[in-house]
Amino acid sequence: MERTIFDDEHEQFRAAVRQFLTREVVERNDAFERAGIVDRDVFLAAGAAGFLGFAVPEEHGGGGVRDFRYNAVLGEEAAALGLASVGLGLTIALNAMARSIGQTDLYPFVLSPNVVEKLDFVHRAIGSQPRP
Repeated sequence: MERTIFDDEHEQFRAAVRQFLTREVVERNDAFERAGIVDRDVFLAAGAAGFLGFAVPEEHGGGGVRDFRYNAVLGEEAAALGLASVGLGLTIALNAMARSIGQTDLYPFVLSPNVVEKLDFVHRAIGSQPRP
């Protein structure tokens, strides 16, 4: 069955995501699974590559694209490569950022280079300890 939900831009994004995941994650995925956590640098690299915060308005440093299909593409590509933990982590990060849309006071938080460290603070504040 031919899918018509994605357009050329989504397919370009798909190719970029697959290239990123292949370069940054595939060889390390078994170690992530054994450790029970994905290394922080994956999230930092995903942010630097523009895969996080794309729904945040451009004037606040994001991509300005409010289209959930990009999240679906990221999840599909991670699943196709057998990267369940990484795919879940990245899509959760995207969902958290998407929920901040319209809350301009949160944009500096979700788009900052040290957002991973800030998320550790949130875990501690709610009584959930992330693994080192």
